[in-house]
Amino acid sequence: MTPAISAENTSGALIFIAYIFAALFLTTYILRTLSVLHSQTSSSSSSSPQRKTPVEGWRVQLHASLAALSFAALSYNMLRFLILSYVAWAAERNLPISSPFPLLGGLVPSNSIRGSARTGPGDLQLWQWSKTSTLFTDFARDLCASPRAWWWSLQALVGSWVWGVWMSAEGQTRHIPSLWAFFALAQILPVSFTMNLFFLAVLLTPRPTAMRSATQPKPSSAAPSTPTVPLALSLTAYFAALALAPVVAGYGSDAFMPLVLFLRVLLPSPFLLNHLCGIGCGLGHVRGVAERGSGNFSKVYGERYLTSNVQIINPATGQLEYIGNKYRYFTTPKDNAAEDGSPFHLGLRIMAFGVLYDFAGNSNVTKVTKAADMVKQSWFINAVNQTGIDMFVVLGHNPARATASGSTFGTVFKAIRAIKADTPIQIFGGHSHIRDFAVYDDKTTALESGRYCETLGWLAMTGVTPSSQYGKEIYGQEDYGREGYGREGHKGYSGHNGHHSHSAPVPTGPSGVPNPTMKAIPLTSTNTASVSLATSTSASSILYARRYLDWNRLTFAYHAVGSQDHTFDTSKGLAVTADITATRKELNLTRLYGCAPETYCQSCKPFGAPGNIFPLLQTALAATVINQSRAGIPRLILINTGSVRFDLVKGPFTYDDSFIVSPFTDAFQFIPNVPYSIAEQVLGVLNSAPADKKRDLSPSDFAFRAPNPSLRGRDTCRDPAISRNHLTARSYPAGRIHRRQSTGLSPGYVTTDDFGVGTGDDTVHAAIPYYSQPGNLQANASFPTNGTHPNTVDLIFLDYIARDVLPVLTGLGAKYTKADISYYLPTSFTTNSYLPAYAKLAWQADVPNCPVGLGVGYNDTSA
Repeated sequence: MTPAISAENTSGALIFIAYIFAALFLTTYILRTLSVLHSQTSSSSSSSPQRKTPVEGWRVQLHASLAALSFAALSYNMLRFLILSYVAWAAERNLPISSPFPLLGGLVPSNSIRGSARTGPGDLQLWQWSKTSTLFTDFARDLCASPRAWWWSLQALVGSWVWGVWMSAEGQTRHIPSLWAFFALAQILPVSFTMNLFFLAVLLTPRPTAMRSATQPKPSSAAPSTPTVPLALSLTAYFAALALAPVVAGYGSDAFMPLVLFLRVLLPSPFLLNHLCGIGCGLGHVRGVAERGSGNFSKVYGERYLTSNVQIINPATGQLEYIGNKYRYFTTPKDNAAEDGSPFHLGLRIMAFGVLYDFAGNSNVTKVTKAADMVKQSWFINAVNQTGIDMFVVLGHNPARATASGSTFGTVFKAIRAIKADTPIQIFGGHSHIRDFAVYDDKTTALESGRYCETLGWLAMTGVTPSSQYGKEIYGQEDYGREGYGREGHKGYSGHNGHHSHSAPVPTGPSGVPNPTMKAIPLTSTNTASVSLATSTSASSILYARRYLDWNRLTFAYHAVGSQDHTFDTSKGLAVTADITATRKELNLTRLYGCAPETYCQSCKPFGAPGNIFPLLQTALAATVINQSRAGIPRLILINTGSVRFDLVKGPFTYDDSFIVSPFTDAFQFIPNVPYSIAEQVLGVLNSAPADKKRDLSPSDFAFRAPNPSLRGRDTCRDPAISRNHLTARSYPAGRIHRRQSTGLSPGYVTTDDFGVGTGDDTVHAAIPYYSQPGNLQANASFPTNGTHPNTVDLIFLDYIARDVLPVLTGLGAKYTKADISYYLPTSFTTNSYLPAYAKLAWQADVPNCPVGLGVGYNDTSA
């Protein structure tokens, strides 16, 4: 009797072939990822040997060996299974098989081979076999062939799911690259192989240092950090399918293979659920940034990551969800042995909010709720109304001063003050790129600490008192809390000093730093002073001190407790330096384009003056923004000055510097053959319009304040043999480093805020002049050499400002639409490209030994 021949299944054959190629691709991809991780670890450990112990190296070798052994066993058994499948298939069809079977090599017993021994390898019908064999079905049914086989299969399948949960959690925690590839490979090849590869990735990727947290009540709104409910449902479905599998197999039902496929789909569910439910984002202008960037922040900082008015669409549900927490309610640690003799200090109960300004340029997957709407929402009102709040903290990407353009902190302040009239409020802001300290009322101030990593802001407060009822509650407890709040060498409190309700002396501040002495009363009249704000209804005993520290090694070494220059470096610090250096090398950030011949600043010189950066940009744009097919056609090139974010200092101009000066990737669009009489007016109209605050920050956002020559109220310092120091007097233990200070002041910030002029700057500087700059600039190219004007020009502009250019042209009488706009150059040539291109053309003198200038604000820029 002739055996039944299976129907052809071409799609199944193609899936089988794709299966083989996918396994090879994923294995190669993961091995390449591991190679990169290994090279990074090696480069870091070479500069910091303590980072990698001999035990870790031994473990890497062990798991590499186990992975190789697993792959070898896998290859042997899979090849043997495939050959046996072909032999059985050929026997059913009475097809001859060559003996010895190609590649058999003893993998298959000789008595399994039937048919003529005369046929050769060319007679193999592999494609026909792959289309008609029941390879996958046979393999799946073998798992349920007997109770013993099913018992072992069950252990492996359950273990695989549990392994997936751990791999997902560990991979997310360590930010292991290409985590998806490990899950994908685990669905194709035996988990033992993937397991050893993943262990290698774990060993080569350090676990982020856990952030310590004070004991605190958890906000009711806090979202779970892991998708517990979806995982439980997934596990339930998985076990239900496992229970049905042997029953369905025993009945020979057609549902058996779909059931097996369902099990395979559930295996990677820990990765998929964790990825979707734990989503987070940084706001960003671009959707991809929104979906990828700050997910790491929300995962690393957990409940500390506050996004009170920012939401993102969860792609799994299509619903808006908060990226971080709306608020956080926590209690600061308590000091059991205060230096002032009081038995202990209570921890303060803080209610914190994180509020972004009313940003309108977000991506289409995010939503920013206006502060005026947010403060009306029930969750906010309930949070403010909560009992047992000693202080509110409000922070966010938002100008600190309530009357500054775009700030919404005044709205939040008024809403809190309307409910809690006397509770202190401390605000920490940003966005406007200045140093500032603003007084709202006698219990509310706001600190803003400059831009980028130029400034480290420091604030101290004393006199914030826990409520009497809270004190009584704490006194009734046996356990008075944990260790003191101050770090070693700093007894007392830095940041706040609370005291209990019983009569006890108010503690003094920590030694070695400025103690709070200022009440929240403005001493300086600023052009954005707080006005028309509600105030608290009772007298305040809170005192404040603020300080703006220049962000550099000398500042940190000077302020670090007991540090000396030769002992300031730590093993962790050196390891971070090594990581940064290795990453810079990997990204080729030190690639040299040319030598900048002088220093160019954004605002220290008038627009168009020598040393101002914008004439340089006009020259560079004219020289590099050229479409060769239209090179002879006169062109006007428009860019917004907000596309430039920093100064350019004399010396090497590298790939890194190109991002520092202009990090954006706006491409160049144009409208051809625009009448010159119209095109020449566009710049003036653009610059007369209100500044675009989405990205083009006002030049004053980058400005240094005008100096006050008196520096009234500034403390003095006794430094050996020098009558004046640029640092406030302070006391240090023996062994403190002594540094001589030059009597000549270096150029830098001189800050005017509500507490005075220059009194908050940790280092006294000579103020750098500030000159306002226009919002846009224009470069001309290929104009007639005789000085006449062309009849028409190519009007070139950034795609970022195209939305502004079209209305201007319409207002000037031209009739252009979006259909008239096209790209002048490939989109790969952007605002981050033209300066490097110009440096290659014009700045090749002295390469590679570039003379280095002293920086912005110096008259002599030569070293």
